[in-house]
Amino acid sequence: MFHRRYLWDNRDSFSVSVPESAVTRYPTGYDDIALIKLPIYLVFTDEIKPIKLGGKPFNDLVVMAGFNDYSSKDLTYGMFALASKNVCKRDYGSEFDEYLQLCTLGWRNNNQAPCTHDEGGGLVTGWPTQPRLIGVLSRSTSCKEAAPAVFTDVNKYLDWMISVTGNDLLIEWDN
Repeated sequence: MFHRRYLWDNRDSFSVSVPESAVTRYPTGYDDIALIKLPIYLVFTDEIKPIKLGGKPFNDLVVMAGFNDYSSKDLTYGMFALASKNVCKRDYGSEFDEYLQLCTLGWRNNNQAPCTHDEGGGLVTGWPTQPRLIGVLSRSTSCKEAAPAVFTDVNKYLDWMISVTGNDLLIEWDN
């Protein structure tokens, strides 16, 4: 099941260039996660909101927003199921880290998967009423391939995020 949001009206959109010095990679260099300090302040609106980080999934249903391909302006919301870590170990072998990564399959449809170029997109539990970011796409497939998708498990990096930002408000805030 996908839901679409059309982004044809981009009058209020903008891009931001970020110098490499604004990127803080996880110290090992192996882990597929980084923090970026934006050179601007974000103004939160009905369409731009903060999200709580980490936490235990509410159930097996998780959601990810992304674009169908690199040139698309159609933002889609894919529904996925958290899968057994053995599913990703079977398909990816030692490239899948069962401690640091999450594994997903299409929700009731194994031909549904995040697309190439969606890497870095967020995996959300509790959508739409109590959203929490629990993963960041690390390994995608072609959009309709039955292979599982691999996400970096945000829960494993919360202490590091707090140490870099000095802000534990990233984890808990009131709506």
